[in-house]
Amino acid sequence: MAEENSTLLTRPTKYNIEDSNIALLRSDIWRIAKFAVVEWPKARFGSFYDGDSYIVLHTYKPSPDSQELAYNLHFWLGSETTQDEAGTAAYKTVELDGHLDEKPVQYREIQGYESSKFPSYFPHFLCLEGGVSTGFHHVSSTPPDNTRRLYRVTASGHQLVVREVPPESPSLVPGDVYVLDMGNKVWQLNTKGSVGKERFKAAEFDHSLATDRNVTEACEVTVFDEGGHGAGIFLSEFGLERLPSGPEAPGPDVKSPAHAPFC
Repeated sequence: MAEENSTLLTRPTKYNIEDSNIALLRSDIWRIAKFAVVEWPKARFGSFYDGDSYIVLHTYKPSPDSQELAYNLHFWLGSETTQDEAGTAAYKTVELDGHLDEKPVQYREIQGYESSKFPSYFPHFLCLEGGVSTGFHHVSSTPPDNTRRLYRVTASGHQLVVREVPPESPSLVPGDVYVLDMGNKVWQLNTKGSVGKERFKAAEFDHSLATDRNVTEACEVTVFDEGGHGAGIFLSEFGLERLPSGPEAPGPDVKSPAHAPFC
């Protein structure tokens, strides 16, 4: 995959709020690639890879009558990002804060422990495996033969939150909704304890997987309910007859001091 052009974080134009328009009230995203700051394509906004670190600047008006723009400045660290990339993201975040006259509120985001603000900027929040060093895959791309991708689907407010997890039996726990992508087949499992909003959001994700692919044959989507007819077919893909009993997995908004704002 071709690398995006490296971007310098330079001081932005000082806007007069009376001259601004809705285009200025936005989110901007950069990925850290080998110590360089690279602009993240708008087509991928909301998609983050666990092998990388990102900087996200959200620009907004605190109130309709506000005469100044306000900023939330986040740096997001994937679980497999390198120490060098994490350090670069932190350094560049502080640098950008200085360019904005130290007006932003800064947030350190750790994969799996994001603040509630972070996914709210996007219609959907996808956390995928991969990164700049290992390569990317797109959810709309058909997996190669014999490849399986397992996603855990939750809802955070009105946002869809999808996290790719290892396609192994320990990843399946009660209380969540799962989507197994096998290329020409997409299976959804609604476990006991999952809520209607999560099931509905997962169905939306199924539909996006099935319809966004450039394939000659239709992608078959099947939804199973734990304990219902056919659910054993889904579980058998992981060598299970039933889900193990145990505590439910933490939701996407588990609180952690990692995402507390700092200045």
